[in-house]
Amino acid sequence: MLDETAERHSIPEAAELAGPVAQVKAAREGLARAVVRGPESNQREYAARFAELQTRVDQTERELASRSKRFLDRQTQTRRGFEELRASMKTGEALVAYARHSGGYVAFVLRAGEQFPHVIALAKAGEIDEDVARWRREIERERDAMGRAAAANEVAYRTSGMALRRAIWDPLAGLLSGSKTIYLVGDGALQLVNFLALPSGPASYLVESGPELRMISSEKDIAEPHRPRSGALLAVGGPAFDARPKQAVPSARRGASCEAFRKLDFAALPGSGEEAREVARIGQKFGFESRSLRGEEATEGAFKNDAPGKAIVHVATHGFFLGSRCVSETESPLLRAGLAFAGANRRASAISAGEDGILTAEEVASLDFESAELVVLSGCDTGAGEVQTGEGVLGLRRAFRIAGARTLVMSLWPVDDQETRRWMANFYETYLARKLSAAASVRSASQTLLRERRAAGQSTHPFHWAGLIAVGN
Repeated sequence: MLDETAERHSIPEAAELAGPVAQVKAAREGLARAVVRGPESNQREYAARFAELQTRVDQTERELASRSKRFLDRQTQTRRGFEELRASMKTGEALVAYARHSGGYVAFVLRAGEQFPHVIALAKAGEIDEDVARWRREIERERDAMGRAAAANEVAYRTSGMALRRAIWDPLAGLLSGSKTIYLVGDGALQLVNFLALPSGPASYLVESGPELRMISSEKDIAEPHRPRSGALLAVGGPAFDARPKQAVPSARRGASCEAFRKLDFAALPGSGEEAREVARIGQKFGFESRSLRGEEATEGAFKNDAPGKAIVHVATHGFFLGSRCVSETESPLLRAGLAFAGANRRASAISAGEDGILTAEEVASLDFESAELVVLSGCDTGAGEVQTGEGVLGLRRAFRIAGARTLVMSLWPVDDQETRRWMANFYETYLARKLSAAASVRSASQTLLRERRAAGQSTHPFHWAGLIAVGN
């Protein structure tokens, strides 16, 4: 399904296709603005207008597909077979692909050099989904406690974490013994789990021992050729949202009505501006042509213009995912996820054809990130989205992958501003100086923060150090 969606959204840039490309982008942007603004008053008129815009998007995409050789080439490129997958795996590597079906979860385990995967039946789907839900509730408990009952919260977390580990990891342990790198393809609720945060003993976690775990979107990611780690870097942070916040952002990101979103003011993120400045400085230190967009310069339009063509794109701002009630007229969750840029709190006054400070995942999917080896989304819940069995997490992570980004680093839950800055500095120093994979660099940054908290006598609850994950090869 990912390949079909990618083929549908990938936009070629050939000169002779400039007209159809512009029509597709304009149609998608018009649809995205309609979703963000919602019905002003008459629901029936809005539904008719929405249907008209959706039809326009479909028509322009079909026209472009019929004329684009690059589109056809991409279809061929993405259909890598099982033999190429096997040939791409190196000694010491293994693949674990989870699949959720009506009866339960299954894990397919393929070790390098083997001809066929092992098939391991796991628990019933409802049982594992509930294990994941309990695990995430313990993350939320520590978030809401704000430092209170830290020891009790970590004990409760370890209880739920051990139950989840026994359900999804322990049954595979024997087959994975001796593996140095394990590729993980999640499905269903497992796509919202950071496996590194699962307990491995009475006081330790998987991040501290065992193989390198690399989360990937699909098995085909393993066969992707590596790109040179050089070029230009763009860092965005601290956008001037231009309004005093009236309510906290987290309350509107999940399950929020469109009315709540229209009234929402995004809270200022002063630390994220410094984060963008520091990332640009580190990039320049390692030979990247680096630029940062902060404050009033961090606009939706500037991002659309500057991000394509960059090797590394770092975005430190609010992410959001709206509830399904917001878009009853469409099946696309890409219209319910996005990023906030400068002017986002004045989006209601934006002219109909102008930028409104809200970049939806649907719009992201229209951009060209083929040059991007790494995209980092350090805002809260940027890894969230609608989970659909067999189709991945339909939100920002899917959109950037569709647009061509090789690897994404994003958050699974709200992360502290200052701790994120420290984590990011460690991540980039590891990724650029030691030239390790994004997954290895995420692990190193998480280990460092965990060690620092343990040495300082602070809680080692994963809420504080495991909110960011890497997805991609």
